[in-house]
Amino acid sequence: MATKLPAINIKPGASAPSMTTSDPEAPNLWIHCNSCCEQYVQKKSKFFLLACHHVACDKCVKVCAGRTPTDAPVFECPVCRNKVRGRQVNNTMPSNFKQFFHPEPFSLNIEFITTFQMANHRHFDRVKEKKGAKAHKLQKDVDLAKSICQKGYCNLEIMRVERQKLSQRIRQIKIQVAKQKEENEKEKRLAAEICYGIQTQPKSGSGHGQERLRAKTVSPINKHCRNTSITSSSSSQKHKQVTSFRHQSNNSFNL
Repeated sequence: MATKLPAINIKPGASAPSMTTSDPEAPNLWIHCNSCCEQYVQKKSKFFLLACHHVACDKCVKVCAGRTPTDAPVFECPVCRNKVRGRQVNNTMPSNFKQFFHPEPFSLNIEFITTFQMANHRHFDRVKEKKGAKAHKLQKDVDLAKSICQKGYCNLEIMRVERQKLSQRIRQIKIQVAKQKEENEKEKRLAAEICYGIQTQPKSGSGHGQERLRAKTVSPINKHCRNTSITSSSSSQKHKQVTSFRHQSNNSFNL
């Protein structure tokens, strides 16, 4: 059973202004599949006008076999699920069906055709509004994701600058540590030369100068050894000199 389209009140003799545009496909922009909303002007699919007054493309409509092979094809409408006859939308379709897609329906003074086109216009406008709301929501999500990415990028830039500063500080510390190690090694070498008397001899100079340098560069160990030998000899001499008790001065006292 065919579904009835909502009726609109039109004054007799009223006509809409003609659509003047440079695009020849502009009057047909409202023709679309009532199921998937694919437009007729895209020329990607075949469109059918069904007896239930719905328009469907060949991707959405289902063809049912007739009683005999010679019967006209029967289509299952994707909107109302009725099995109805249909006609392909093209220039070869009968004129009484082609009038449904007239570019100026108000000039025909046929209320049924005007109602059909207005219903398709409203359906197409609702689809555009839904897609527009979805696109607006997606744009908000994109803007939010963009702001989050910008904040993350700013944080990464700050961390990158801090990393560069830290790496530069690490290089400076390594240089300081290397210099400190060199200074410590120099001090150790000098201490070893002083302790063990390892000194480089001068390239030029008399023998007396060399002897003086050798006398001046006596290691503290040798000095310590000499001092210990002197103290030991003096203590041994003192020990040898003591042969009896030391007599103190006579101080009278009572026990």
